[in-house]
Amino acid sequence: MQRPLTDAELDELGVGQATLTDLGYPDPSVLDDADRARLEAMLPQTALVSPQDIRFTQRSVSPNSGDMSMQEFADRMAETGWRGGPAHVVAWGDGSMSSMDNRRMRAARLAGLPTVPVCVHRPDDPLTSLPEGEDPDRTKYRRPLAVDIRMVDGRLVVGGDQGTIVHAAGTEPTTFGEAALFRAAEQRSLLPGRLYGAETTPVTIGKPPGPDRPTANLRPDEQTMLAGLHTSAESRAAAALPVLRGIAIDLNRAQGVQTDRVLDVEIDGDENNPPSQEPEPPVRLRGTAAMVKSPTSLERKYLTEGRRDAPGEFAQGVNDTTRFSLQLPGGDAYLGSLQSAIGQLEAAGYELTDLKNFFRPGNRFHGMNATFRAPDGGLMEVQFPTADSFRAWTLTHDAYEVLRQSNELDPRKVHALLSMFAVNQELGLNENVPSGLEDFVRERFPDASPSVDTSFAKWVAKNPETWQRYREWLDEQGASFDGVGAVLDEFGLTEADLPLTPDLAARLEAIDDQLLSDLRARREGRPAEGIFVVRSNDPAYAMYWDKVQKAWIFDPVSIERFRFKAENIDRYDRITRAEAEALMLVNTEGTEALPDEETILWIFQWKGEPPQDDD
Repeated sequence: MQRPLTDAELDELGVGQATLTDLGYPDPSVLDDADRARLEAMLPQTALVSPQDIRFTQRSVSPNSGDMSMQEFADRMAETGWRGGPAHVVAWGDGSMSSMDNRRMRAARLAGLPTVPVCVHRPDDPLTSLPEGEDPDRTKYRRPLAVDIRMVDGRLVVGGDQGTIVHAAGTEPTTFGEAALFRAAEQRSLLPGRLYGAETTPVTIGKPPGPDRPTANLRPDEQTMLAGLHTSAESRAAAALPVLRGIAIDLNRAQGVQTDRVLDVEIDGDENNPPSQEPEPPVRLRGTAAMVKSPTSLERKYLTEGRRDAPGEFAQGVNDTTRFSLQLPGGDAYLGSLQSAIGQLEAAGYELTDLKNFFRPGNRFHGMNATFRAPDGGLMEVQFPTADSFRAWTLTHDAYEVLRQSNELDPRKVHALLSMFAVNQELGLNENVPSGLEDFVRERFPDASPSVDTSFAKWVAKNPETWQRYREWLDEQGASFDGVGAVLDEFGLTEADLPLTPDLAARLEAIDDQLLSDLRARREGRPAEGIFVVRSNDPAYAMYWDKVQKAWIFDPVSIERFRFKAENIDRYDRITRAEAEALMLVNTEGTEALPDEETILWIFQWKGEPPQDDD
């Protein structure tokens, strides 16, 4: 993708053929000398292309351009045509182009302009190579990368924790290719970033708000209460840490692992300690650097959640001033490890007072949260994640901060939530819920809920006003998405990621019946649009089902072209014959069955054109 285009390929794009008339200035005398010189300096790099052939580095733009709304901006462009310098684009090695000027390109699409002028840059062109008169230090091109870009299985991906970091967060771009990638990696809308540009027209969204920090002043008695809580939490954490450390070592031993390295710093290392060379143990204490809630976080919790109570009541009820996370092995080993950990804590004088099971298919958060009363009488929270659920929590932490911030924009909240479900899907959390947990909760707390629902449907049911505002916003984005289903497709979410209970279905129907329909349509993720068959290890033999002709078409060239285009990498999957048979019946509404193996080989033998008299 980052191969520089040859001069011949640039010529084929029409680079160098644009004129000042194409920039909206048929009469150059309206320009002053400086502007004319600047625009003429760009013409040797400028081509006329269809705005439909340009991808966007940004999934969103500001709602306004100057003193006009984006719709007004598009309407004016429809009347006057393009007027001004060309949009800067990066031409990738496959011939696609990504725009660095997303607002004007969006307006050109909405205005229906047949062509737009673009100043074409190769990916390796230095940012300092802007034509004379253009600002080489323009901020939007020089903005540092906000999130790591990694190489995973030969593909560049945004964020995550796999693969090799190719571009680290904080890196400033030096080439146009880097500038385009870095802009595409950070999306204000929180829609998935498409590093080589998105074909979908950007949505409009405002600037995200700053942190939502309560500003109320604390009374002296409240200050004293919070200071006392923090001091007690520090003492409680210091006493609990060696107990939990010993439990982790013991649980590892039960798994056949002999190690006394169970803290993050002992396993992963830090600036003063190298990482351990031992294999990662199945049980470890995570995040002990934050085992005591900070004074700032404690004050925020009190002001947002506890001030309705008297200071003394808040002090008695808050359970996470001291908090630990004890990672347990997943699968069949989880329940036994959990029971052993709780039993050892109880033997050490910690009374289990509450147990909340968040391991549930379709949940936003997966884990088991326990509250204990410590020997000093104070409360302490211990979370029991698996390695994968802790990894998901780490990867979705920033999204969670957006979701819980009261003054956040509604679209960012919804997209943050959907991104969390997408991470859970990628890590397979829904398919790996430990067994026996609901019975264990019932055994310890007969009156408690056996599991807590944090599904998407539950969130919508609990936040109907936020959801309605999001739907109103989405309805305004008709040029980008035609409904919620298209947004769910963006995140690749399936029915398994967004389950529905009968009770929630009834509640959603009252809130948004179209959403209910979209969720019910998530049977197997994005609706399958077709089916093709390729001979094993020989792509020269391939055919697809043509829904118009209602026939199998032998066309290995088209299928090969589709399979190996970069933008199609996530648009098809290899499936079993049984799955293909079911899909064939769905696509043909039950009128056609998938050919048997003998018939497929017969079609391949004759390359789709058998003799007319062949039976």
